[in-house]
Amino acid sequence: MRTRITIILVAANLALFGLLFFLDRKAGADQLMREASRKVLGAEAADLDYLEIEIAATGDKRVLQRGGNANWHIRSPIDWPANPFAVNRLLQQLEFLERDTSFRVSDLARRGQTLAHYGLEEPGIILRFGRGDRRHELKIGETTEIGNRLYVLAPGGEWIHVVPRELAETLSLGLADLRSETVFHIPLFELRSLNLHLGETRVRLSGSGGEWRFETPFQTRADRSAVEAAVQRLNTLKIDGFIDPAGQLSAYGLENPAMRITLEGNNRRETLLVGGPVARGNQPLVYGKLENNATVFTLPADPLYALEKAQDLLRDRRLVRLDRDRLSSLNITGSGGADILLQKLETNQWQVVSRFPDQSLRILPADPALVERMIESVDQTHVVRFANDAPSDSDLDRYGLGTPARRIVFGGDDTPALLIGNHVPDTGGLEVFSKLEGSRFVYTVDASLLRELPLTTSYYRDRLLLRQPDGALLTSIRISDAEDDRKIYEIALSSPSSGWEEALADRPDGERRAVMALLPELRNLRVQRFVQDGFSSSFNLDNQTIIFPYRLVAELLLVGGDTARQSELRLHLSEKLGGQTVFAGSPELNVIFTPRQSLIDALTPLLFERSAPPSPDAPPDP
Repeated sequence: MRTRITIILVAANLALFGLLFFLDRKAGADQLMREASRKVLGAEAADLDYLEIEIAATGDKRVLQRGGNANWHIRSPIDWPANPFAVNRLLQQLEFLERDTSFRVSDLARRGQTLAHYGLEEPGIILRFGRGDRRHELKIGETTEIGNRLYVLAPGGEWIHVVPRELAETLSLGLADLRSETVFHIPLFELRSLNLHLGETRVRLSGSGGEWRFETPFQTRADRSAVEAAVQRLNTLKIDGFIDPAGQLSAYGLENPAMRITLEGNNRRETLLVGGPVARGNQPLVYGKLENNATVFTLPADPLYALEKAQDLLRDRRLVRLDRDRLSSLNITGSGGADILLQKLETNQWQVVSRFPDQSLRILPADPALVERMIESVDQTHVVRFANDAPSDSDLDRYGLGTPARRIVFGGDDTPALLIGNHVPDTGGLEVFSKLEGSRFVYTVDASLLRELPLTTSYYRDRLLLRQPDGALLTSIRISDAEDDRKIYEIALSSPSSGWEEALADRPDGERRAVMALLPELRNLRVQRFVQDGFSSSFNLDNQTIIFPYRLVAELLLVGGDTARQSELRLHLSEKLGGQTVFAGSPELNVIFTPRQSLIDALTPLLFERSAPPSPDAPPDP
């Protein structure tokens, strides 16, 4: 008994759910039918390729047609690409045009009315549309007395519909609104080449993978940013106005145009012919027309005239493009035979290799910051002017590039050697001639590049002359007269376990500050400028003999390992010259240099401004 009741209840539930599902589907279908029934046009308004708008008030007839590339074109009264936004707006209005109400034309006679009562006997606007050979006609009549609505006569002439007024406003757009404002329509991402005919000059650039190159009149790199900016200016070039050509094309300078600009994309090309100047207005204008299109128009002249210098404006101005990851060496040679070799180690550190007259080599650490700055300077050097694209051998000699002042070979990189020649006349020494080996192009570049490449080994040496180990402890500092070892200043730690604060506790503030500033300078001795490779007790500089009357000895205790070891740092010091210049030398390090200003400032109160000790024969101070 219970089983039968359960089966009956389940069957009733299934029937109920089925009924609800059926009613829901039916309601949805009814809704779709109601919405579809409100549409004025059906399938005939979809996928259109022909539009004809006839305006009775002006007698204008505008014909638009869609081409094989899916782009719309105005065929009458001018031959010109259509504004895609205006056309798409009209197409959408036709496809989704809805009626507020409708009535049959056959019912008008019973009411004593005709089509003329609704402005449909002689409609203000007639829209003809279709696809292929089929044509349909929609007539636009007067506005309704109440509400912002229109009367329209549907295709077939059977129904009159009341629709929104917006349709008439779109159909009444002027020719200026329907036509495209721009000349070129190939987007940058599709562009494959840019061709310019400037009188007898032919310029062709081709692009691939985001890179652009000149193919004619020479083969070289183009500046990607400059090319893209030029194309963008062409794509946004707007027509000033159309004209009715009353004479031959020669009257507008278009029979033999001064300029032809061609953009080539995927299986299509657009060519603009640029004619003579327009003799009116303050803004410079020129006549123009598209190839295979009879329509003549005017457009701004300045963006077009700028392309007359395309050979310079669009060329890549980067002198070289280094692959820094692959760069393994730099060999810098000069006209006098000087040779500087910089090598990159596996640790990414650089070393400078110098060759002595006996062909022996000396390898020293290179200043990493200086080498990176020099590589950056070479890599980022830009051409100032393109001096000569086809120089003769005598031209190269005149530019100083036959025997260049500098030749830089980039090891590990495919970049050709860089040659730097003479200073460019009449530039005040601000520019020098330059070229890449194997190329005929001669450029001028900023002369600072030459100053970044001196032919002295010491310039490239690491400015950190001596680094003490982490466990090194300065235990004493002694400054004395180099001739008789007479003490000038001395201080030492009482024991290795004591600190310098304790050793300086009873010293004057100025002395304490000077010693504390001197300690880090001696632990890691840095050079301001190398003066001479090799140490000597005196040297000549600018016809002046420099001697070292002072000697500084710093004792260090090297802590680490089984036993502590003693070490000394010996520096020979000159007098302070010219107010702030001091020279220093080291026999052990075999070098003469100028120390950093911070070391000179620390030494000044201890040595150069310290009162000299009284002579033993001098009378006591009363």
